Amino acid sequence: MQHRSLLNGQEECVTFQITMVKAFYSISLIWNILRRYLPEKISGNIRGMRVFTDNTGACFDVSVPDMERFEDIF
Repeated sequence: MQHRSLLNGQEECVTFQITMVKAFYSISLIWNILRRYLPEKISGNIRGMRVFTDNTGACFDVSVPDMERFEDIF
C-alpha cells in the first residue's frame, strides 16, 4: 500500500499534525517551530499546511523520503 496525503491524496506524502496547548494567532509560529528543529532540506519540502479552525494546531504533508527523519526529530 502506498503512502498518500490525507489532505489531498498525493502519493509519496504523509500527513502530520502539530497540536498546541493554547491557541496561536499566526501560522508563522508553526513554521518557526519546524524551521528551528528540522534541517532546511526537510522544512523546505513541507507542503499543504492547514491550521485547525480553533487555532490549536496545524497539519501538513512531508515527503516519504523525509518521513523517518521527521519522526526521529519530533
